[in-house]
Amino acid sequence: MGTGLSEPVFMWSPASFTLGIAVATDVSTLVTSITLYRRAGKSTYYPWLAAIAVAHSIDLLLQFVATADPNAAMFEGQTDPGRKAPLEQVAPSTITTQLASLFFAWVGGCGFVALNMSRFRAIGAKRMPTLTKALLAATTVSILSYTSINIAYVYGYLKAFSDEDSAIVDLVDKIFSAWSVYDASTNLAISWAFVHLLRTISASSGNTLRKGFHEMLNRVTWILAVECTLMIAANGVVVFTPDFDPLWSSIYVAESARMRLFCLFLLTLSRMLKKKVVTNSAAGPNGFTATVPLGYGSQIGFPLSTLSGVKPTYGGFVTTASPGGPAAAAAAAAGAPTSSSNGMHGSSGDYVSPL
Repeated sequence: MGTGLSEPVFMWSPASFTLGIAVATDVSTLVTSITLYRRAGKSTYYPWLAAIAVAHSIDLLLQFVATADPNAAMFEGQTDPGRKAPLEQVAPSTITTQLASLFFAWVGGCGFVALNMSRFRAIGAKRMPTLTKALLAATTVSILSYTSINIAYVYGYLKAFSDEDSAIVDLVDKIFSAWSVYDASTNLAISWAFVHLLRTISASSGNTLRKGFHEMLNRVTWILAVECTLMIAANGVVVFTPDFDPLWSSIYVAESARMRLFCLFLLTLSRMLKKKVVTNSAAGPNGFTATVPLGYGSQIGFPLSTLSGVKPTYGGFVTTASPGGPAAAAAAAAGAPTSSSNGMHGSSGDYVSPL
């Protein structure tokens, strides 16, 4: 990989190629998160996800810079397990770069599962308390496990660069792969629980769902399946065929793709819950309609509960019935609550999207 990054002329390097894919995907996630924050609502989810994407890119770049030193890669047995370079040939900055990479990897790994759990807990704590507690426990185990793994990595790297014994690092690598599969499964369980919660709420609300709601739920389902499959497959590659990908490029690409798919997941949910809709009673018995500044949203009612704890500012409009004629229409325009035929109140402060 080192020659692929430093040669004055073009040379094919699989590691450099995957580096470009991963960074480009992270940049896409970053830009999309910022765009969603500005257009879909001031939810703290989006800057949180953007920060995770930045941390992942920094981790990736630091790791690749560290292994760009051919002696460092050879010392760790990444290029030729049977022949390792002497410790004195490794650049002194390599250990610092490796440790910095571990920190940003920890921020990205723990931040992602914490973000996923926070999203579900925001609306699931009261409706599904038992499931929420179970998933919260699984999330805590994942975060504590990864923290312990990174501490073990720090000890292993220091030991490897002090007495040239990298056996601990090799063992921790295998433990990391096991944790990564567990973490992917935990994230899948959290996301599936969120989808199940949406189905439960929509079934019990008694309201007519916006057009395409079920199709979007199906789309979310396959997004989650692909997200989990990528992580498990990437870890399987580095565990069972270590010579094929000694630099773990496939894991970095899978992590970048997972964040991008999660961003697509949030975008799909945002469209499900915030897209402009017209209720069945848009034309009242007297032919009058009322335009109320409800913002974008389906007819699924969610309690006023935003991640940031700040009441959102609505910018869209939903046309609802005004059975009371001009007086009701005027009251609605003035901000007074209105009701549709299904009994849902239409004041701007009654219901908001959890995203």
